[in-house]
Amino acid sequence: MRRLKRLVIIIILPVLILSFGITSALSETPTEKIAQVNSYVGEELEYRISFWLFEDVATGMVKLEKDENGEYMATLHAYTTGFVDRVLRHRVDTYVSHMALSSDGKRFITMRFEKTVETTGKTKKSLTVFDYSGGVMTWKTTETGKDDRTGEEKIPEGVYPVDPLAGFYNFRSGVYGPVNRGREYDIPTFPKDGRKRDIYLRINTKDEAQQRINDRRFETEYLADVKIDKELFGSRSGKVEIIFDADMIPSEAVAKDIFFFGDVRGKLVKTTFAMGSMKAAPAGN
Repeated sequence: MRRLKRLVIIIILPVLILSFGITSALSETPTEKIAQVNSYVGEELEYRISFWLFEDVATGMVKLEKDENGEYMATLHAYTTGFVDRVLRHRVDTYVSHMALSSDGKRFITMRFEKTVETTGKTKKSLTVFDYSGGVMTWKTTETGKDDRTGEEKIPEGVYPVDPLAGFYNFRSGVYGPVNRGREYDIPTFPKDGRKRDIYLRINTKDEAQQRINDRRFETEYLADVKIDKELFGSRSGKVEIIFDADMIPSEAVAKDIFFFGDVRGKLVKTTFAMGSMKAAPAGN
């Protein structure tokens, strides 16, 4: 049973990791930056997850919406399919990030983050709320048949921790800097035990990428190495590889060295743009 629970985390992880992208630099004006963010509204990305010889064990979709009050809402909806769906009793994970733009219009700030996990007969929900003026992050978890749990963490001064969805759109808007081969990035995530935590990301040089994946030329694509808390998904290394396409949308991710499962892969299969047009991933990628 513990392995099955870990498998769920592993299945969802590549979709979370794939929800990171990087594009422009920070030289744009606030007006240009807001226009760029608004261009993502209505966009939807669909990913399929596989491991071992098993294809399509889960599907995940990421989209951005904006309501009439000007609040942005990013959603990741993921669900199991095939034999894994039967084993895990139709597991559905939904992550929702409610975001506001910073005063300079250059970044998304997570205001509250919701997670809902549903299986047949059971539901688990968590809500994380950020009070930046008070420097406090509070959370509450409810689960079928169990007592509610609550807690709080201090937000380190000057730090704007992001959930994976806010991080996705911040990256695409160049919040953490422009894309340069060989460059390193540190992305602040939710604090734990009063300390700041980061996700580390490095873009490989063209030669490094071609040596590791020799069936691609990497003229317009990028290979990135990501390092996250290895305890999160039972990895020996905590390493993830991501390939970004020419538009800096993450097209593939591999969670490496997972206990019992080996490498777990996620792949972009369809992009729906804000105006409703669709683009399927190239066959064989």
